[in-house]
Amino acid sequence: MSKYIPTVIITGATRGLGNSIFNKFISHGISCIGVGSSTNSTTTLIDQLQKLKNNNFDQLKYDAIKFSKLNQKIAVCAIDLSNWPNWVESKIYPTYIFSKDELGNSKTTNYYNNKPIYTYYPLFPPPFNSDIHGSSTKNHYYIAGVINCAGITQSSLSISTSNLQIKNLININLNSPISLINSYLKYFIKNKRKIGLNSNMIKPFIINVSSCLAQSNSNNKDKNFNISGTSIYSATKSGLSRYSEILDLEVNDKLGISVHCIEPLLIEDTDMTKGLSIHENPIILNDAEKNITTKNSVTNQVWDMFIGQLKC
Repeated sequence: MSKYIPTVIITGATRGLGNSIFNKFISHGISCIGVGSSTNSTTTLIDQLQKLKNNNFDQLKYDAIKFSKLNQKIAVCAIDLSNWPNWVESKIYPTYIFSKDELGNSKTTNYYNNKPIYTYYPLFPPPFNSDIHGSSTKNHYYIAGVINCAGITQSSLSISTSNLQIKNLININLNSPISLINSYLKYFIKNKRKIGLNSNMIKPFIINVSSCLAQSNSNNKDKNFNISGTSIYSATKSGLSRYSEILDLEVNDKLGISVHCIEPLLIEDTDMTKGLSIHENPIILNDAEKNITTKNSVTNQVWDMFIGQLKC
């Protein structure tokens, strides 16, 4: 009898916060598909993952995670989210699937001339239900959740921001997360009965990573999140936050899918804070402890949300 194994899609997995979250999930035994913007960025992630050993699951108290670890699969997928809506219509994307014994050692069975071999697969259903030769696997992998971490930043006045930059900001930060979620919802509805009968470990979920810059100062009297040079970025993140709030009303009761949105403080050592020059910005420095956080802190926040979805 086939076992149903939950899989999580994480965008922005090749760097920054998304990479931190991706590493957290795979090191704890969760089957994941990490999405990067190009095969160049995903190849860097592949090289990084081959040096990672996943041996933390024995220390975990969650039976669902231990179960997932025993059947874990990992893939890396290249999707240019700025190329919206064309990427949505493509349906299949260059994907690298790690062989069973590849992680934690130097074995590179899916390489040719020192480069990873990419095969085109859809995101929905996940590519793990057939091996690289197309034969069926014993277990059935399904998408249990989507974590939208991909994002680009802005550090220019609105009037100085080019139309191309505006398009990329809106496509990556707002349009693409919405389309990815819609694809997930359609997949879930189509497979609801099958997934519902077998997904007895994890409640389906969506986690969107917004930003504290989405917040209005009128709602935060003790903090100032109005930073010049972030107008379009802040607008896209505000849109993502509001979208998440209403989406939860649409799908939580009807489909049983939880929708979460976090608005983390400015994160040290990421593209966002580098672009803002946080150590020179008086608005931020006036109260650094309230305005700045770390990748580890936000990663743990997302992980705790995931743990909250476990049915064990």
